[in-house]
Amino acid sequence: MEKTKKVNLLEQFTLRNKRFRLIEEAVEILENHPITNVMEVGSSYGDASIWMNKQYGWNVTGIDKDINHVNLAKLKAEESCSNVRFLKQDIMQELDFSYKFDLIVSEASFSLLEDKKKAVKNYHDMLNSKGKVIVNDFFVKEMSDVAAQKKVNIPCFKNMETLHSYDEYFSCLGFNKIHQKDYSGWLAPLALNLKRTCACHTHDIEEILDESLENDAFEVVDKQISFKTFFQSVKVGYVQIIYEKTT
Repeated sequence: MEKTKKVNLLEQFTLRNKRFRLIEEAVEILENHPITNVMEVGSSYGDASIWMNKQYGWNVTGIDKDINHVNLAKLKAEESCSNVRFLKQDIMQELDFSYKFDLIVSEASFSLLEDKKKAVKNYHDMLNSKGKVIVNDFFVKEMSDVAAQKKVNIPCFKNMETLHSYDEYFSCLGFNKIHQKDYSGWLAPLALNLKRTCACHTHDIEEILDESLENDAFEVVDKQISFKTFFQSVKVGYVQIIYEKTT
C-alpha cells in the first residue's frame, strides 16, 4: 500500500471546520462582561490569538512553550498586520507580567498539561477581579483502564482528565463555574477530516487513527497501543467550560 503524506495532528486540529465557533459562543455568553486584555495559553501557530484581535479588537497576548510555534505565530501576526504579542512562556512555570488580564482562553491546551493545578494558580494570579477563563478541551467521559491512557502518545489524550477533576482544580483555587456545554459531537467531523487527509478507508475514529498509523501518516506517534484498544478503555469527550475568578 502506498504511504500517505506525513500528517501533523496539531495542524489537522487547527484546520477543523468553523474552529472559532466555540470562542464566538463563549463571547456571546460574556457579552455583559468588559474585556480588553486577553491571554491565550498554548497559542500554538497563533491563529486564534490573531483572530480574536481582529474580530474583537482585544489586546491579545499568546504564550506557548515551543519557540518554533512562537516564531511562526510572530510571522503570521506580522503578515496579517496584527499587534498580538507572542511570547515563549510555560504556563506551568512562574510568570511575570506588568498587567493583568480580563480573559484567559485555553483552546485544547489545558488537557495537555501535566501540572494543571500550577497552571490554574497562574490563571488566578494573572486575572483581574472577576476575570474569566474559557476552556475548550478534551476530557475523559469514562475510563476502564488507566494504563491504556498512559500508553497513547498523543498528549491531549494522554493527560486529559474528567470534568470533575477540572472543576476541582478551579474551585480549589478561587474560581466558580458559570457555564458548561458538551461538544463531543464535534469529534466526528474532525475524524472525517483526518480520514480524507490520510486516505483511510473506514468511518470509525479509532480505525481511522490506527489505519493512519499503519500508513505511517503521523509525524510523531509511538505505537505503544492501538487506538481501537484505547477507545475501548477510554471514552473521550469535548467540552466548553467558563470559569470566573471569585477570590
